[in-house]
Amino acid sequence: MLEVKETNWPTETLEHRFNRLITQEFRRNEPYPELLNIQEMTDLIKGLFANFPLENISDDDLSHRIDGILANHCLSKLLSDFTPEQMTEFENAVMGK
Repeated sequence: MLEVKETNWPTETLEHRFNRLITQEFRRNEPYPELLNIQEMTDLIKGLFANFPLENISDDDLSHRIDGILANHCLSKLLSDFTPEQMTEFENAVMGK
């Protein structure tokens, strides 16, 4: 019978976890690398989550939250380039006018 021995693999640091999940989102979503700076977003997201206990949050949940933050910053970047006319048109479309 094969004996399984316990190992003391080091747990992933929060720094590495953030880097891995943010990089994953940048690869998964084409507009992110085109519009956002990965280092700036990594620093921002780490700061946002600095006071939260993340040990009990799954990677899927944390990745979903990270994606939401990145999507908001991406949209903000896109909207900042709109002319006033384009902004009015966008607002009308969002409001269903």
